[in-house]
Amino acid sequence: MNDFNKIEEFLDTGMSSSLEEKTSGGFTDKMMREIALIQEFEKQDKKTFKLMNVIAAAAVSIILVSGILLAWLLGSGSADEQQEGFFAYAKDAINTFGYKVMSLFGLSPSGDVFVYVFIAAVAVSVFALVDKFVIRRGYN
Repeated sequence: MNDFNKIEEFLDTGMSSSLEEKTSGGFTDKMMREIALIQEFEKQDKKTFKLMNVIAAAAVSIILVSGILLAWLLGSGSADEQQEGFFAYAKDAINTFGYKVMSLFGLSPSGDVFVYVFIAAVAVSVFALVDKFVIRRGYN
């Protein structure tokens, strides 16, 4: 108990002596400059947050448009015509690789399944990056 009383007495004397001290002549000017700087930083933060929202919206739009475009490219064409290009080559490569690997487990999914899973994985990873670097940056 005795130590606690000494701490209270020390705090009381420190507070009473600090109330009696006068501030320096430039204290008000320094305080007003500090307040002006804080207000300016708040304005800049609001501008940055608006910009980050626009960037996040653009990234989500790009993800959606690319997903729709890839789905259209993969789904276009009939079964009768021979497909050419990168997507046809990628589907064939994935089909052969998928059959070899998945036959070990008794499964045989088609190349379309692998392509769709790959597109979904890319979309999830892009969204995770956008979430980490853009969206959550505005809240910290």
